[in-house]
Amino acid sequence: MSEFKPTEEQSLARTCAMDLQPGEIMTVNAYAGTGKTTTVKFIANSLPTLRTLYISFNRDMAEEAKRIFPTHVECRTTHSLAYKSFGARFRHKLGNTRPYAIARAFRISEHEASAAAEAVRRFLYSGDDAITNDHVEEATGERDNDVLRLAERLWLGMADPKNTELAIPHDGYLKLWVLSRPPCPFDLVLVDEAQDLNPVTLKLLLNWQTLGARLVFVGDTHQSIYGFRLAVDAMSQVSAIAAAKSSLTESWRFPQPVADCASKILSTLKGDNVRLQGRGKHQGTGKQTRCFISRRNGTLIKAALSELSPGSGVHFAGTTKEKGWSPFEPYRFQEILDTFHLMAGTRGRIVNPHIGRFATYEDLKKAAIGDEGDGDNKPESPRDPELSPLVSLVEFYGMDTPRVLKRLEDASVGPEDTHKHFSTGHRAKGKQWAHVTLLSGFLPLDDAAKMKELKSKMSAREWSEEINLIYVAVTRCQRDYIPYPEAQLFLQGNTPAITTAAEMLRSA
Repeated sequence: MSEFKPTEEQSLARTCAMDLQPGEIMTVNAYAGTGKTTTVKFIANSLPTLRTLYISFNRDMAEEAKRIFPTHVECRTTHSLAYKSFGARFRHKLGNTRPYAIARAFRISEHEASAAAEAVRRFLYSGDDAITNDHVEEATGERDNDVLRLAERLWLGMADPKNTELAIPHDGYLKLWVLSRPPCPFDLVLVDEAQDLNPVTLKLLLNWQTLGARLVFVGDTHQSIYGFRLAVDAMSQVSAIAAAKSSLTESWRFPQPVADCASKILSTLKGDNVRLQGRGKHQGTGKQTRCFISRRNGTLIKAALSELSPGSGVHFAGTTKEKGWSPFEPYRFQEILDTFHLMAGTRGRIVNPHIGRFATYEDLKKAAIGDEGDGDNKPESPRDPELSPLVSLVEFYGMDTPRVLKRLEDASVGPEDTHKHFSTGHRAKGKQWAHVTLLSGFLPLDDAAKMKELKSKMSAREWSEEINLIYVAVTRCQRDYIPYPEAQLFLQGNTPAITTAAEMLRSA
């Protein structure tokens, strides 16, 4: 094994970390493929006398970190830290409580139950100590004391180990643990993927800072893509109080042409004039995987079907060997199939109670896309973003839906058994492939007018994350990428397209 030779940027990051005093914060903005994990390990190895915690994004990352980090570093997720103190007492009722179950328990309408459940969800993710009308307003668009009281009752039921009618999600015992203000047994806390951190976790860390812990937040602010899960970009939030800041801009994943494209996305669309350096030297030996990356599941399913050929399989990113590499759960195939059964009148074959609660397919469709409205009137019912893709796919494939899903499941294999991989932009994060093909559905970068229209309909966070998804998708490749149809000019370096996008941003 060759000896690790740190770059100047990595050495600077280590020096900054070694100079941190108790209670100080540092940020490391690590752009795509720049050796983030290697740098964090480098920092940890340089501080062997400090009791160190490495907080990872998920359990798989924590297990991998345990394998490569020095023994004085404890590698955990925040949920695993909370489970011992609070989670274990709820092991018999862990899970998600659907609105229909809440409605049954409280004898209220599903509409009221949904509003209360969403208010509780927002409270659990927040750094707040109690449910307030602020959470209700975020959930429903208005302050409502009746919904607030329902949400308070719901949370009390969830947090009661004896109440088995109302399950508590994993985020519930995490919230209880953070509210207990646990002591910090660590001198140094290394926070990975800090660009997508739950506010409740950020509150825990800032509490630990006041107790003297050194905090190192590591991530890529331009890979912040989980706002829909109520995550926040902690990198930006702690920037003003950070005692030290460093950046990693040399990517070991991809060559300079890809680095140039990523730099162009960030400078033109986000105002970050970083100049990424592409040091990747992928030699093209062995099986050359190509991943098709889409913005949405429906587009991905259609692409996977078009790429199927006799004797060859496909792999969906995020599937596991334990589940036979089946895409049914992670890509919501079961819900698509259940939606089909509702449409076809075969209710007895529906598995998911969330779909089975609808009396008819028309009821589900109405919940998915809202009332049609008439004339200039806006629809009265909100469009359900979880149900609408199911309706779209079922109506596209019609009676062929079960055959289509079965065909894809039968063809799904492990990542080493095929060179054809498929992923959504969100599931592609943290992964890499030799070649990447981007599919339709991302922002139409070549159409300035359409971009301006879309931007006007999104919050600043939503707009930023849509751009971030393009950056994430492009930077998954080790050799080259094929741009999606709506951004061919921009992503292939056409100067007029770049100018048009820049003008659009200035005028928006």
